[in-house]
Amino acid sequence: MNHESTIGVVLAGGLSSRMGRDKVLLPWGDGTLLDHMIGLLQDSGLSTVVVCGERPGYASVPDSEPGQGPGVAISHLLASLASDAWALIVPVDMPLLTPKLIRALLDSAQAAYYADYPLPALLPTRDGSGHRLYGHSLRALHLAADSHVLLLNDADRPAFMNVNTPADWGEARKASSL
Repeated sequence: MNHESTIGVVLAGGLSSRMGRDKVLLPWGDGTLLDHMIGLLQDSGLSTVVVCGERPGYASVPDSEPGQGPGVAISHLLASLASDAWALIVPVDMPLLTPKLIRALLDSAQAAYYADYPLPALLPTRDGSGHRLYGHSLRALHLAADSHVLLLNDADRPAFMNVNTPADWGEARKASSL
């Protein structure tokens, strides 16, 4: 595995029902939450970044089975990539993630995720037997990929805050000093 064959992916196909509006378009810094997460992957050393979920104006791969969850969406995305490619996947709604945490996944040079958090994750397009990687859930994908679990120190746990509600959004903005 090398960084040149790794594609950054922002998972952005959810309904945002608990937020009451599309999370992707929430303001963050000088742009949107989606812009911020794309920038995070680029700042982590990934030159190619795509959005999983159809987003006009962005390089995106549509979710071919909307509503089936992130495992299925990621499986279809992985199937669209070259057989020797890897994907570093982040959800659009974890704005406090840092380049340091993303680079640690990349530096692991194997399928990996952090303990207690199935995303972000580094995944190959194929399993150990050479078959296309597929799973109905994130857990199934990690099992199929034989993902390594990276330990997380307590100081980094706040970076994994998931923004699902307006209250979460307010907390994330406060924590980031926006």
